[in-house]
Amino acid sequence: MSDLMAARMSYSTPLSYSIRLMAVTNGTFSNETKKEASQHGIRLLDRRELMSQLRSSSLTMGTRLHTRV
Repeated sequence: MSDLMAARMSYSTPLSYSIRLMAVTNGTFSNETKKEASQHGIRLLDRRELMSQLRSSSLTMGTRLHTRV
């Protein structure tokens, strides 16, 4: 969380607008992290929610074109 808070301070001032922060993990977040994120308006996306959003997304990797040299 401290890295995200530092990023907010570093980037929001030069960009002259507010930045919305999100932390994503392929695991879970501790209760302390959830509490701190809530206090600072940081959205948390854990493994379960990440997988749910990926499953409902219509995005695909598409077809990769291979060229021979």
